[in-house]
Amino acid sequence: MQEKFVYVFSGEFENIEAACLYSQSQWEPEPDESVSDEEYAAWEDRNPSHELLKNINSYLDEDFIETVDLDFQYLSSIGVAASDIAYIKNNIGGANILVLIYEQALGGFPLKETPVSNASLTYCGQFKIKL
Repeated sequence: MQEKFVYVFSGEFENIEAACLYSQSQWEPEPDESVSDEEYAAWEDRNPSHELLKNINSYLDEDFIETVDLDFQYLSSIGVAASDIAYIKNNIGGANILVLIYEQALGGFPLKETPVSNASLTYCGQFKIKL
């Protein structure tokens, strides 16, 4: 069985919906048919926007990104080791949300840079999982 990994981030958000505005791609409304080709191309260049790219600079497939309420039992259910869960617990501060980025979200591309923490999300690490 091939090893699989998940990148774990923690954050403090008002609610899960607010966290998803950060962790999931967002789209501006599509322009109507009256816009010029240049305006439409500019819209395409801006969309989707993805705040999570501030933490993990890579191609991201949102089908493999989960934003969940803080739930260590859930981490256990996807096969994160108890020692890794203890490490995460000790490094999340006042977080109430976990953002899980499964390696499939990277589209088969290796990361060029280590994920980073910022005011929105704290990078907890990359952990082996058993799915």
